[in-house]
Amino acid sequence: MVDNLIDFYENNLSMKKLIFSYSKTYFKFCFMIFPITGIITSILFFLYKKFFILIIMAIILMIPLYFINSQIKKILSNRYKINSKSFLWDINGYNKIRMNLLIDYLTKENILKNEKN
Repeated sequence: MVDNLIDFYENNLSMKKLIFSYSKTYFKFCFMIFPITGIITSILFFLYKKFFILIIMAIILMIPLYFINSQIKKILSNRYKINSKSFLWDINGYNKIRMNLLIDYLTKENILKNEKN
């Protein structure tokens, strides 16, 4: 039973399934920038020993984070009708979706009794 629950979580409730699966190429590209920037920063800092290199690379890393955040907000808005008024995406709304999917699964599998108020 625990194995089935873990499988359900991985296949239906994970961020990979609920968000990243709708824009695979985009997220892969953005996440590839992080190690590449880290390697370039290390090499440049080692060669030139200049603090401004770290600041510039930190700013460069903020750019893909901004685009990842924006893409997640679009997916949550379009697919799940979760709109965020703040700069960051709405993690509480996302967790409510996940919780409702989990409750539906547990109820369907007769693990959780459907209580009526």
